[in-house]
Amino acid sequence: MTAEAVGTRAAKLRARLGDLLDPDNPLGYASVLAADERAEMFAEGERKLDEFGLGAEFVPAELGGRLRGLDELIDVLRVVYGHDPCLGAGYGVSSFIAATNVWTAGSAEQRADVASLLLDNGKLATAYNELAHGNDLSACEVAVTSHGNGRVLNGRKEVITNAARADAFVVFARTSQKPGSRSHTPILVDPTTAPPGTVVTLPRYRTDGLRGLPLAGVEFRDHPVPDDRLIGEPGHGLETALRAFQVTRIALSGMATGLLDTALRITLRHVSRRALYGGAVINLPLIRAQLAAAYADLVVCETVADVAARAVHLTPAEASIPAASTKYLVSGLVSRALGGLAAVLGAYSYVRNGETGIFQKLVRDAKSVAIVHASRVACQQTILPQLVLLARRSWHGEATPVEELFHFGEELPELPWDRLSVSAKGIDRLTPLVLREADRDQPDVRLRRMVTDFAGELRELAGECATLPMAQLQPTAGPHSYELVSRFINVTAGAACIGRWRDRDPVYVSALLSRLPLRGKRRCAPFDEEQTERLITDMRKRYPNDLPN
Repeated sequence: MTAEAVGTRAAKLRARLGDLLDPDNPLGYASVLAADERAEMFAEGERKLDEFGLGAEFVPAELGGRLRGLDELIDVLRVVYGHDPCLGAGYGVSSFIAATNVWTAGSAEQRADVASLLLDNGKLATAYNELAHGNDLSACEVAVTSHGNGRVLNGRKEVITNAARADAFVVFARTSQKPGSRSHTPILVDPTTAPPGTVVTLPRYRTDGLRGLPLAGVEFRDHPVPDDRLIGEPGHGLETALRAFQVTRIALSGMATGLLDTALRITLRHVSRRALYGGAVINLPLIRAQLAAAYADLVVCETVADVAARAVHLTPAEASIPAASTKYLVSGLVSRALGGLAAVLGAYSYVRNGETGIFQKLVRDAKSVAIVHASRVACQQTILPQLVLLARRSWHGEATPVEELFHFGEELPELPWDRLSVSAKGIDRLTPLVLREADRDQPDVRLRRMVTDFAGELRELAGECATLPMAQLQPTAGPHSYELVSRFINVTAGAACIGRWRDRDPVYVSALLSRLPLRGKRRCAPFDEEQTERLITDMRKRYPNDLPN
């Protein structure tokens, strides 16, 4: 599908929802805030998504849906998250996370059944979590056991989106009591046809962010499990989940940038209209620098997510690295950018009414979105055991970068669910781009210095990671190992920005790279005036109705 088609679908959805910040829009901020205050899903917004047929976005095209490229899905869902993150998480993402397990390992019949459900605007729910075990799926205790001539499912899952209104569950369950990674299998459960009392919804959880999200637990009590309800080969559930995570981590990260986009619009409107010290607030140098920093963070997040989305199609066997890197990086940068914008808004960042009233909801929602599906630590733990092989096989420049990763808008091959792999086996064809670019003649002294710094950081990481002992590659490793992962993620993000924007104004590229501090530093270098004004100019083009000329 072409980039024009992607933009067209997103534009149609945006038109249905209308401008969130338009006070005359019945689906605007006043209605979204009212639903949030009631801790309810935004019902009228859900009806609009039903009319649009959002469920079709989660269904592969060969099964009658509209899912051809992950970049397309992100483009459409950014609109939803930008309007109301609770709609994004509660209406769509829950179904998509569950469905990816079926697309990854399900039978033809299961794929057809789930596709039909989503095309009819049905809802799926994912039952992974057990509070006692956190992110450790291998320790999950909800189990399928023999019972008479068949099998039954017993146990309790927690914190499930749409638990009370799901048309089907994908339940991660133990199918063997043996220790190790071959003891679990995802199970497809239909609560609408379940024998009475075998699928029991537990009381709802109340949350600070995503207040309307219908979260609850579910208890399974001798629920029958026919053979055709097991998804994939028995015992391969952990592998199925980890492969599916590669798609969902990227998708959720890309979608969540819509939230920051809206927060930036709110702030731009406010500072453009508010006067202070004899002029518009936006003309104050400090304010301009803070706006430019938040905008640069947004562009970095979008770039990293979009490159990762293309990587799933182009280098699927290596997708575990960009997937985990993207989820870790984007959640952190979105939080940082929102903090900067809150400082610009001051007291207006926490008022709960008026046009800026939606900002405080976005801040609360962002904290929840950051841990929906996987925490940042869980993403680090995906990369941690792969550090040695990555350092030895790729970080010295032997892996050839894939230029198609940066050709945004170009048609992609179908999403190869069957070629996703738990480990990249040491192959990283994105990050070593910084080594090649450091050898090129950069036209700008500032950019040349920054690219050289990124290349030097990767070389340092290669030297240190190549000899890490096994004890430092486990979840129980010390803080230093996790810090190495964080440093690597910043370098790979820098590679994505260089590859995507290197033919643009070098001042612009250097500003983006400066938002990714190296060598474990926590603070970014401040922009100079030229970088700030380049970014403000770009914002004017992107937000013509929110930022005056």
